[in-house]
Amino acid sequence: MLSTAAARALLLSASLAFGLGRGAAAPADAPGGPIQETGRALAEELGCGGCHAGMPGPDLVRRRAPVLGPGAQPLSPEFVFTYLGDPVRRRADIGASRMPDFRLDEAERVALAEFLGAASAESAGAFAAAKGRHPEVGADLGRRTFGVLGCAGCHAGIEGAAPIAAPDLSREGVRVTAAWLNGFVAHPAPVRGDGHPTLGGARMPDFRLGESEAAALSSYVQALGRRFATLDTTALTPFEADRTRRLLEDRLACLGCHRIGGEGGGIGPPLDGLAERLDPPFVLEMILDPQRAAPGSPMPRQPMPPHEASRLARYLLELGGAREAPARRSLADPGHPAWTAAGDTTRGAALYARHCAACHGPEGRADGWNAPSLPVPPAAHADSARMSARADDTLFDGIWAGAWVLDGSPRMPAFGGLLSAEDVRVLVGWIRRLCACSGPPWSRDGRGGGR
Repeated sequence: MLSTAAARALLLSASLAFGLGRGAAAPADAPGGPIQETGRALAEELGCGGCHAGMPGPDLVRRRAPVLGPGAQPLSPEFVFTYLGDPVRRRADIGASRMPDFRLDEAERVALAEFLGAASAESAGAFAAAKGRHPEVGADLGRRTFGVLGCAGCHAGIEGAAPIAAPDLSREGVRVTAAWLNGFVAHPAPVRGDGHPTLGGARMPDFRLGESEAAALSSYVQALGRRFATLDTTALTPFEADRTRRLLEDRLACLGCHRIGGEGGGIGPPLDGLAERLDPPFVLEMILDPQRAAPGSPMPRQPMPPHEASRLARYLLELGGAREAPARRSLADPGHPAWTAAGDTTRGAALYARHCAACHGPEGRADGWNAPSLPVPPAAHADSARMSARADDTLFDGIWAGAWVLDGSPRMPAFGGLLSAEDVRVLVGWIRRLCACSGPPWSRDGRGGGR
């Protein structure tokens, strides 16, 4: 018998048969209307709340998804490896719940098969051949990959695994356009090649939704949230556009994290084709106050008058162009950002891994994964000769107000709008640990070391 959500989706398919596809907006629906209610029920059956705040809880899907790990039904590595390559629906008794496709590459599937497969099972077939091509991949990588992908959001039984905290979807309807959201729900394409920067490389899987399912789910999500103030979208004059372009290239930090036309960093999503994806008022709010627009965002607020922020938002929205499809890096790559924060979990290490390591490197050697995207190499915080010439107050100012105050690259943003003064002092202390040095003698506090 069909579940309630599946039956509703089937009934909706006729009314949605006018050709919804990628890039088409889901049909409008009154708040709490039948399409949105179907979307809410579908979100519950798919287990969206296992990763995303603002969605129905995952209790239903966790009862339906198989338990993994010790005491559960043993799985052969061959089965895990093969199934994860094409996770077709195998059960008709669990309604709309299903295993999504994480688009895993061969090495990632080997790692998960090593971790989830029965250790006593003999390697054979396609798995054995793939294992031979990736001899460095083992169960430890599979365990970490299981955590990064948020598998525990649906599957119980793995000790120590916890669901990831994916973006809060209760505000998604105020961020993105209806057409983009419907297309993304139907065919998820990465916005960032290495996954969300604050989630350790997590990625949105493909649930292989039908048109009616995608329309209902996107309509439900689009109705959530509170709209931001409107943005004046009057076209910029040629003078305003040129001034904003030069400001973006020579003074602002945006291109340290974002790319435009292939230039810039890869920490944040590319800014090409922004009008296709994001709601204009949200773009302005993200520039003015990232934490209000997207709570928990790693993007620091940059000091900027409101009229300049408005001009920048309009400039970015007028850029046009096709959105760059980012290349996805395998979780089997030791240099993947998901693994740069592994190891020390002290406060200084955690702050440095979250806000600094992408450019300065996890050990402060100026070899972070985003460093090759920068026109000026980042400072090597492990360089004791260089760091010992700088007072703690100088390091504090560079972090708080941006590198430009030290005549450095404008691509290094000001973190004073995101971090507390105490956080910045902790980061200064961590830099001292990386360089194993103190500031110059004249700057010390008389107790034999830096502040």
